[in-house]
Amino acid sequence: MKYITTFIGSLLLFITTSNHLETSKIKSTNTIKYAIFDGNEGDLYFFTDIDEKAVTIKDKDTLLFKHFDHQANYYVGKKFKFIVKSNELINNVCESNSVTEIELSSN
Repeated sequence: MKYITTFIGSLLLFITTSNHLETSKIKSTNTIKYAIFDGNEGDLYFFTDIDEKAVTIKDKDTLLFKHFDHQANYYVGKKFKFIVKSNELINNVCESNSVTEIELSSN
């Protein structure tokens, strides 16, 4: 009887945990954004988007301008196109964004 009670308790715990994990799955979407580069200081890169809102990107690994010919501040005033990956939990508890690609905009 003790084993049956333990088994049923474990089964209920598994079902409860599985349902909780199901509601907190992360969904990802990619969006394209445009912004003007305003400069950087240390690992912080400052931009202004088309709605004139400040955008700050933290790049502690110095990867944002890695594939460009010049250092970041050479591009002050230039318009960039970003592909941004937005992550948010389905229950909207947490939201974060990460830049997956950056390129100079031609328009």
